[in-house]
Amino acid sequence: KSRGNKVHPFSTDELKTLNDYLKEHLSILTFIYIFTLTTGCRIGEVVGLKWNCLKPDEDIIEIKNTLIYISGKGLIEETPKTVESQRRLVVPHSLFKVLLVDLKNYYKEHNIVNDYYVFTTKNKPISPRNLLRDWQHVCTKAGLKEHHTFHDLRHTNITLKIANGVDVKTVSIMAGHADISVTLNTYSHYWKEAAQKAANIFSNIPSLSSGESI
Repeated sequence: KSRGNKVHPFSTDELKTLNDYLKEHLSILTFIYIFTLTTGCRIGEVVGLKWNCLKPDEDIIEIKNTLIYISGKGLIEETPKTVESQRRLVVPHSLFKVLLVDLKNYYKEHNIVNDYYVFTTKNKPISPRNLLRDWQHVCTKAGLKEHHTFHDLRHTNITLKIANGVDVKTVSIMAGHADISVTLNTYSHYWKEAAQKAANIFSNIPSLSSGESI
């Protein structure tokens, strides 16, 4: 895909390449990658996620705050700017094992104290700009030929939902979009593909004139 297209999801092969690399080179980025690909959260929502927002008994993760970097002020915690961005995400239960077991074991093995934000490094919150830099480094080290941004993980999550038949209302709510029109306009190409896939279900309707498929 051209970089002129603002939606640039990872391909299946690229995801396999990333999976293999991040599994072999286990780091905090491995867990951030799994979380972001699974949830489609924005970068500020990822680094601002708190432990008390995890609700494993309900298979829910609450998105209630975000971390941003402001020059001269450092990291600032804010509430998402729109009501829609403050949301309760239904997630696969397996994600809680990754966060509550595997990630906590990782922190313990590396002597990282963590009792507030889910994702930290060296006992400190992660700055979005540092995560962007580290993610580019990972993509390069993994050998990806195309340039990808961290936000492309969010695009991948959303386009995979569309491709697998999730309705636009659900996709929009889970993405935290202010309005369904944002979801439809931003991912218009993928909705057209989904519509064509749906239409193809009826491609073998017989012709009334010939008794054969049109």
